[in-house]
Amino acid sequence: MNWELLLKTLGIIVGVVASLYKLRGIAPKSRSVLRTDLEILKLLEPSDPNYPILKSQIDVKISNIYHPVPLEVSKRFKVYNWYTFIFGIIMFLGFSIWTVYLVKDGFSWWALLTGSFAFAGVGNILGAFTEIRAK
Repeated sequence: MNWELLLKTLGIIVGVVASLYKLRGIAPKSRSVLRTDLEILKLLEPSDPNYPILKSQIDVKISNIYHPVPLEVSKRFKVYNWYTFIFGIIMFLGFSIWTVYLVKDGFSWWALLTGSFAFAGVGNILGAFTEIRAK
């Protein structure tokens, strides 16, 4: 059994899975649940005891999706998760240096694995600037 080929394949699979996991959070939030809740709200009578409960839930969903960003806040960066930010910097720098070391004497297939982890570090850095609100 060729262990080097097996490890390379495993590394590429782990890199692809990690990249897909990070890309999952980039997609815009689904509005189908909000639409369904609005349709249910239209069917309820305002005197129904569930009406204010559903209305408050809809208000929360709308503010999470369409929250206004003040102009002065939008012009600067704010790190919301310092652990992810620092981990991303360490990951990016470490795997970038390792990739450069691997390709200094010529191409190495291992550089694909370390390079993908360096890009995952960039994803962590960018993810640290995203505010995650409680659901």
